[in-house]
Amino acid sequence: MAMLSLLADGQLVSTGSYSWKRYRNDHNQRDGIGEIPARRWVSLKEGLAENSKTFGLNEVTLRFMYEGWDEYKAARADWTWTADRFATAEASSGDFLSSGYFEETYVVCDIEVRPAEVESAGAPASRAAERNKGGAPSKYDWERAVAAIVFQWADDGPWQPTSQAEVKNKLADWFADRDEQPSETLLKDRARWLFEEFRRRGQ
Repeated sequence: MAMLSLLADGQLVSTGSYSWKRYRNDHNQRDGIGEIPARRWVSLKEGLAENSKTFGLNEVTLRFMYEGWDEYKAARADWTWTADRFATAEASSGDFLSSGYFEETYVVCDIEVRPAEVESAGAPASRAAERNKGGAPSKYDWERAVAAIVFQWADDGPWQPTSQAEVKNKLADWFADRDEQPSETLLKDRARWLFEEFRRRGQ
């Protein structure tokens, strides 16, 4: 559990082969190899804590993730550390027919763990920072995200944002549907100038 806490806190970083599935009004799926976000370890840690409270397997009911629309029970958290594998499952509480309802599963194996790179004051930039210096591509596809939000605003529909927070939430939802999670700072920065432009054009 000590290593799990370090991974959840971001003091250790990890990579692995993952499979991600999500339902929210539509199905999304992605398989690949790459870094395991710290939030995935947080979900595992919280799920294991829930399992311990119930003295057994704490299951989640999934209704739309599999063909046939048959209800499927998945473990909220399952960690087989000897096999370098863990899985988590989440689902909204409440009405599964509501527009905000979601289901999600995440499975990863072949996990490799290493210390996080730390930059101290006055120390040379990390190799990752050096690689990103001078116009390296952004980690997130902001152009497509902004275009999607603009199209929602421009299309014939009822959505006219009344606050910067509303625009930020739309951006966050767009990235969440791709299993990505930019920081609050990045989201707020884009939402600020995007909302200002909506407001200017609305006047």
